[in-house]
Amino acid sequence: KELLQNVKRGLSEIATAKNQLKFRKHELELDIPKLERQAKQCIEQGNEPLAKAALERKNSANEQAKSLTEQIAKLEIEENKLIEASKVLEMKLDQLKSTKETVKAQYTAAKASVQINESLSGLGDEAGNIGKALEDAKDKTEQMNAKSSAITELTDAGVLNDSLGGNQNSIDRELSKMDSKNAVDSELWKLKRQTMLKNNDLDFFKK
Repeated sequence: KELLQNVKRGLSEIATAKNQLKFRKHELELDIPKLERQAKQCIEQGNEPLAKAALERKNSANEQAKSLTEQIAKLEIEENKLIEASKVLEMKLDQLKSTKETVKAQYTAAKASVQINESLSGLGDEAGNIGKALEDAKDKTEQMNAKSSAITELTDAGVLNDSLGGNQNSIDRELSKMDSKNAVDSELWKLKRQTMLKNNDLDFFKK
């Protein structure tokens, strides 16, 4: 952009110089016929030296005008070159600006893509953690179901009832033994009674 400004500044300077040269050429072109008239008047008046001086000035003005014409032509060539250069430069700057905007848009899109991928990665990790938690919960549930089934089987087999009954089962067993012993004693007494009745042993009943 600074280069383009320098080119435009150069164009402005060339235009100024060209206008100055054109103005000076125009002045010389006005002086040429004027000096020619003055030389004629001097000849008519018989003043040849003055007429010669006027003609010399006329020829000098004419040479200067030609030189200025050449300089103006050269400046115009340089001016046209700078104009073309400025057009090319402006085109390249526009292209650079367009490319910059494209790259900027691509960068924005790439940045958004990275953010999306990072978010998806985070979701993947979170989903993995949830999946692991579900697997752990499933394992614990299976363990609890297995334990429950084992307890049910042991209970049905009567094994667990004894271990779970504790002191209550011990009391029940003692009472059962007492009942069994009493039943045996009662039956034994009945047998003895029948035997004694059969043998007429009355002393047994006195006991």
